Amino acid sequence: MKPTPNDNSTLTQKGIQDSVSFAISESGLPHLLDILRNSMYSDKILAVVREYSCNAVDAHVQSDQDDRAIVVGLPTRLKPELSIRDFGKGLSHEQIRSIYTQYGESTKRGTNDAIGMFGIGCKSAFAYSDSFWVKSYLNGQCYHYNAIIDPSKVGKCDLLGVSDTDEENGIEVVVPVKNDDIDTFHNTAKDFYRHFKVKPQIIGYQNFFEEESDPLLVGSDWQWTPNRSQYYHEGRPLAIMGNVAYRIDKKNIKNLPENLEDMFNDSLVLEFEIGELSVAASREMLEYTDVTIKNIVDKLRRVKAEIITEVKDKFSKTDTFWEAKKLYGNLFSYASNYYTLSRIIKKIDWSGEEIDDDGFGLWELRHTPIKAFKYEKSRNTGKWRRVECQRINAEDNAKIYYNDLPNTRGLYARCSQQCDAGEKVYVINAPETYIDNDGKTQKGMQKFLQTTKIDCEIHNLSEVTLPKDFGKRNVSGTRSHTPTNPKNNLKVFKFVSDGSAGDTDGASDYWKPVDVDLNEQTDAIYVEIDRYKVDGKDPYGYFESLSRMEKLGIEMPEVIYGVKKNTVGKLGEGWVKFIDVAFKNIVEFAQSRDMHSQAVDHANREQLRNAYDWISSEESHTSEILPHLEDDHPFVELNRAAIKARRNREPYALYQSIKGNLKTFGVDYNDLEKALPDAYAQGEDVNPYIIKAEKLIEQYPMLRFATVSGRYYSESLDVRKLKVLVGYLKG
Repeated sequence: MKPTPNDNSTLTQKGIQDSVSFAISESGLPHLLDILRNSMYSDKILAVVREYSCNAVDAHVQSDQDDRAIVVGLPTRLKPELSIRDFGKGLSHEQIRSIYTQYGESTKRGTNDAIGMFGIGCKSAFAYSDSFWVKSYLNGQCYHYNAIIDPSKVGKCDLLGVSDTDEENGIEVVVPVKNDDIDTFHNTAKDFYRHFKVKPQIIGYQNFFEEESDPLLVGSDWQWTPNRSQYYHEGRPLAIMGNVAYRIDKKNIKNLPENLEDMFNDSLVLEFEIGELSVAASREMLEYTDVTIKNIVDKLRRVKAEIITEVKDKFSKTDTFWEAKKLYGNLFSYASNYYTLSRIIKKIDWSGEEIDDDGFGLWELRHTPIKAFKYEKSRNTGKWRRVECQRINAEDNAKIYYNDLPNTRGLYARCSQQCDAGEKVYVINAPETYIDNDGKTQKGMQKFLQTTKIDCEIHNLSEVTLPKDFGKRNVSGTRSHTPTNPKNNLKVFKFVSDGSAGDTDGASDYWKPVDVDLNEQTDAIYVEIDRYKVDGKDPYGYFESLSRMEKLGIEMPEVIYGVKKNTVGKLGEGWVKFIDVAFKNIVEFAQSRDMHSQAVDHANREQLRNAYDWISSEESHTSEILPHLEDDHPFVELNRAAIKARRNREPYALYQSIKGNLKTFGVDYNDLEKALPDAYAQGEDVNPYIIKAEKLIEQYPMLRFATVSGRYYSESLDVRKLKVLVGYLKG
């Protein structure tokens, strides 16, 4: 990337008698390099992933392979190392010596096709580890290097050997990873690579990247995405430059126009060409130069205009006020992903009518005989009930009926039938004419339409056909209007996840009749159903965990049969219960990832954090003490254990999620724990971290006097107190 020139020079020179250039002394070099290695990056793991991945992408760009994926090997407990491989031109031994090992040297400052320019990133592994390996594949030769921090603290790169190879040209960097950091590397990589135009190939994973929701609005260089609050960029727009995401901080934009403040939303993603923005040397944040600020503001201004134009264009294509109101509800309701756009689109003008909600109010009709009713399902009985309403919402499934029936016979049957079919039913009771408070004769429906401005089609209720068995007596002797389900006489079905096997809007819609031989089936997976439900649950509710399990990588059956209760006893030996198969696959998945041990370990760390929060604090007192203690000091070890529980909850959350999904299948999650090996030999009731904490207090009893109610004093430790406490812990 080309450096941005600094046009703020104020150099003036007068009366110079002598001058000397600034330089780096030989004795100061180790100190300066230590700063570059250890003080530049606030997130050292992210730095390693980011810098070598960006270098790999640059190598592909420089060799005209922009669309080719780099290959990444994430650390595992069997192979605790991160590897990043490109298939660029590779580096000669001389280039390794003269460029790769030299701080500040870069071949990328003359072009904006490449991301790098600082000449620091290829040494970023030193921020995390004292050594790493580099392999350069070049014209049938593989050069093996070991980069280390030697006793001089300057660091060196040793050529370990040269061997013949048939691999393609390119560079591979391998960084050793601590076991405690393996999960963090995985989480960091998953978040960082989300913005790569060409996703890396992750060794050993077919579905490493979660399926992203489609953007809601798309421009040539911007996207308005579903809310991203679950990610660490929460609350600010993202600037993407060279595949790297940077948060845009409003407070750093000098003289930001007021009309652009509403654009600072976490749903907005802006793309910039390499060189349009300046970044800090650590590449962790933007550098807010005048050029950077101008480019951000210009893009925000243009994107806002495009968003307003695109949204208003959607409304201009609606033919009725009802459709426009319905579109507003779809876009800006609180449940919609477009909701945050309502801060930008202040109001919508449609044919002279201002739209600020999706409803039609009936308040002005409150003193008239015109009434509107909607149908809601009773929580107690599960049946539809009629409720008077003061508002009609324009929704996709809403339908308005005029009650033209001569009496109430068949009214409920018609309305409940339409509700069962998926409609949100509104019924208007309006007399043909009535006398208003001014003594004038008004036509009922005409007054309703004029007042509400509803212009959608309104149907006569008499046009709705009554259920076929309306008025017939059922077994209990009462009259029924519920039609008979033709599937009731069938015995075996196949589960259909989208509910497209019927139109009853009930549980039977998820079961497609099949003709199978009960004795000739092999490995047929089934569930027992009663009234089309599984264990008393609707099929959708029972199987809703299937897709979540599959996304996690847990194998689930492709075909699941539903067998009626009175037929299960007639099944041959080739039939297998679904829960037995699912449980077996879940146990194997958990075992292969050592999930139980990780979850128990996290719970133990969390218990430590809660029981001894003053040890696990990330506040000033602990941060003041830790730098003065060795890494293997029990106080430091316990602090790291507890902090890990706070920062990395994913293994624990994943394990709990799997147990919750098992509960959906009617399985006691304790059965999963019984099927897995114990996490610790001494038993589940023994927390090794608590034991270490108790030993720490036993070893340093004076720590009790350095706390108040288990916490450090709220004021910051002065130098004298700090020295005393550190000296005590060291002693």
